[in-house]
Parts: sequence; C-alpha cells; structure tokens
Amino acid sequence: AEPGPGDQRSRLDDRRGRTRAPGPARGARGTDLARAEYAAAPLSTLYLCGVGNAEGIRLALRVNEALSRWQRIVLLDDDTATHGMVKLGLPVSGAFDLLAQADARSDAVVNLVTRTTQGRERARERIAAFGVPFASLVHPGVDVFGAELDAGVTVYHAASIGAESRLGDASVVLVGGVVGHGAQVGAGCVIAPGAV
Repeated sequence: AEPGPGDQRSRLDDRRGRTRAPGPARGARGTDLARAEYAAAPLSTLYLCGVGNAEGIRLALRVNEALSRWQRIVLLDDDTATHGMVKLGLPVSGAFDLLAQADARSDAVVNLVTRTTQGRERARERIAAFGVPFASLVHPGVDVFGAELDAGVTVYHAASIGAESRLGDASVVLVGGVVGHGAQVGAGCVIAPGAV
C-alpha cells in the first residue's frame, strides 16, 4: 500500500517511489527506520553498472554490510576490457546485457556512471530498457532526516543532506557533497565531491 498524505514512514525502496524521512513529529531518525525496512525485505541480487566508479562499489558494499539488503552484488560494464577484472573483491561479470537474466521481481540495479550527466543519462536509458528496478544507495552514516529522496538516488559517505531538501530521480551526491537545507536538486544531477 502506498503511504497516505499523513504517513511519514521512511522509504528507500524505489519500487514504492520517493524516499521520505520521517518528520520531527515521529521522533525517530529516518536512517534508523530505513535500515529496518531494508532488513525486512532483502532482494536477491544488486547489479552495479559502470565499474570505473570504485567509490560506488564501496558504497554498495557498505550499504549491504549495514542493511543486509542483497544476497549478492554483481558488477557489469560495457567496456569489454574490464570483464574478468576484480574490483574491491568482486569480479566484473560482463556487459549490461546480463541484466536480461535479472529477475525484476527480486533484483535491483544501480547506475554508477557519474563522470558526466550525459553519460549517466545514456547509461540510465540503456539499463532501464531491461526493466530491472533502480535502487537507491544512501550511505548508512549520512543523515537524511527531514529530506526527500526520489527514486534511484545515490548518496556517498561524508555527504551532507540538509533538512527539507529534495534530491530528484537518479541524482547523485558524491563524497563530501553538500545539499543545503531546503535545496532542490533536479533529476539526473551530479553533485561533485566537495561541491555545495
């Protein structure tokens, strides 16, 4: 069931739309509730697309370590030169085409392409064609209390997400990026490391 207008439960599962950390009236930290929801419904496989982003791989491993969200993590990249390489202990299994084997009912995917917004959008379109839902990755140490995160967002460690801010669909806040209180970040945006 979708949350009603008065429902402030935290949502980090993109299958249900936006992420909303609970407001002050609940008296609970949004990240704590998100951890509980993640742990309650583990997905089987997380596919990470774009292995040039080692920080993104580390983020996925840290999120899974904290929340036990996925049974396995699979690395994919369309650059055949990366196939068979090992990144942070995980082998690169092949091209994005392997998403055709994914189960859209239980698996999820994250687009780790962040070098340019154009490249990120091209990768997102290619990945979306396989019908596997996009997951959000939010580092467990980042406080998102009072912020609104749309589907498929990625928030790296040491980022600061201000209260009453909003991150649009598929946006990324890289290591140390700052989104001030009340700020609105559009869909597909990339906040560079240390940027405000």
